[in-house]
Amino acid sequence: MLGAHCFLRNVYRGFDANHFTLSLNPTQRRTLMIIHRSGTTTMSAVCKELGMEKGSFTSVIHALVDQGLVQRSVCQKDRRKMELILTPKGVQNAELAHEQLDAYLQELVRQLGGNAAQSAVVEAVRTLA
Repeated sequence: MLGAHCFLRNVYRGFDANHFTLSLNPTQRRTLMIIHRSGTTTMSAVCKELGMEKGSFTSVIHALVDQGLVQRSVCQKDRRKMELILTPKGVQNAELAHEQLDAYLQELVRQLGGNAAQSAVVEAVRTLA
């Protein structure tokens, strides 16, 4: 899985550097996309997926909350945990992020050539993302 994580990180670096039009940093964009994919999730789950410590991740969430993209609430099942959910504005931004990432991936795969290879790589990255 570490190899997949490194591959995905490199894909996101190229994507973040050249193709993203939203004014979010790479960690904020990735966080939005993770929450969007998951629906409601916990801070711990997103931290784990990003490979971040909770202390570092708190500032990411604060920024997303301040921008009106994410809401935090205490988990009803375990009051020690914080749940994260996207606001309608967060959903719009996450969907745009996914569209832009898909377009970027399609271009990368087009450069590789072959429709079967393209479909396989795009589907694999979508699964990892």
